[in-house]
Amino acid sequence: SNRTIVFDVSGTITANFDIANVSYMTIDGAGKDITINGNNGSDCISFDGANTHHIILKNIHATNSGNDGINVVSGAHDIVISNCTSYNNGDGNIDVAADNSGQTKNVTVQYCIMGDNHGSGKMLVTGQNVSVHHNLYVGTGSGEGSERNPFIHANYSPVGSPNIDFRNNVIY
Repeated sequence: SNRTIVFDVSGTITANFDIANVSYMTIDGAGKDITINGNNGSDCISFDGANTHHIILKNIHATNSGNDGINVVSGAHDIVISNCTSYNNGDGNIDVAADNSGQTKNVTVQYCIMGDNHGSGKMLVTGQNVSVHHNLYVGTGSGEGSERNPFIHANYSPVGSPNIDFRNNVIY
């Protein structure tokens, strides 16, 4: 518990991180240029499961995933994503999604930049008590991808109705 990960040097890490069963942790790239390159694999960074909670992710770039750049899924809760960028991913750039395995809730996405991707959009929200503020959504896209800025979706959120406080964002 009470763990903080910081970086001594700038650089690119080519990997996919499924962060599950972890709590009370901060991942902080402040002062460095840290990129997680998913190498067209799964999610770059995934906070996964009800035992994953009270985590702060800040100052990280997520790119080139085969799926989401950053996501909070399957009942993870009490997560803050701040000052991150996510672009060129295969699905969403930053998604907050509930599913049959649990209620994803109490998530804040703030001061982030979501760029173009080659998937279905910049952001999907099916979780509860999601706060999205002071973010920049950049890029044109087409079809569904251009509509998810963010896309609040209740059709596949059987654990409850999603809700979002979306304010002070710029969609460009």
